[in-house]
Amino acid sequence: MLEKITNLFNKLERVITRVTAIMIILLSILVSWQVFARYVLNTGQFWAEEVSITTMMWIAFLGASGGIWTNSHIGLRFFVGLLPDKVKKIINIINFLIISIFSLLLFNYGIILVQKTMSGRLSATNIPIGYAYVIIPISTAFMVIFSLWKSFHALLTFYHEHKVK
Repeated sequence: MLEKITNLFNKLERVITRVTAIMIILLSILVSWQVFARYVLNTGQFWAEEVSITTMMWIAFLGASGGIWTNSHIGLRFFVGLLPDKVKKIINIINFLIISIFSLLLFNYGIILVQKTMSGRLSATNIPIGYAYVIIPISTAFMVIFSLWKSFHALLTFYHEHKVK
């Protein structure tokens, strides 16, 4: 059962990574178009900047959620690497619990932000501002799920390795 859930999360992370990669490609095309239009065609594309900023925010949040699952997030690996193995494992569990708590808070405030900004509109695209911020609760939900699963799995592994016989 644990392996099936882990495999499901592996697949979910690969989807998140692919969506993020596609967004990076689209962002590159969009920014290139914006520069070309501004300096070659001498015309500004107001909507392109707005969409670019929103896309960068989506890339950052989706990338962060994928980074939780793959352990490619920023950490103090050098210092933790100097500690004894048992302490490393305990710190790893605590780390994922802290990430879970922070992500849960960000999820909650993300929902509030989306609700409060849904009535406003982006000036160039006329899209509700809340849609730009909806990635915050979506990605932090992934972060909560991924980090809780990682802490549960690490705790279970630690227990089995160090249980008293």
